[in-house]
Amino acid sequence: MSDIRAKVLLVDDDDDFRHVLGERLRHHRFDVSDAADGAEAVRAVRGDRDLDVVVLDLRMPGTDGEQVLREIKTHRPEVQV
Repeated sequence: MSDIRAKVLLVDDDDDFRHVLGERLRHHRFDVSDAADGAEAVRAVRGDRDLDVVVLDLRMPGTDGEQVLREIKTHRPEVQV
């Protein structure tokens, strides 16, 4: 069994959802970070070159998920969202 784990960013304005999903993913040996809004998510994606996957809420206050998706793909097209 490999020790390599996918690095996942959870992006959702619902704190409880991020917490519960994050714990479940950690239980399955994923490396998890999170962001509460789109701006924080874009900063995280730009700053973390090891990020593999983003789980993105489409409906958030401020910058919506579709705009965040476009920005992520502009800077890091290889990241799965």
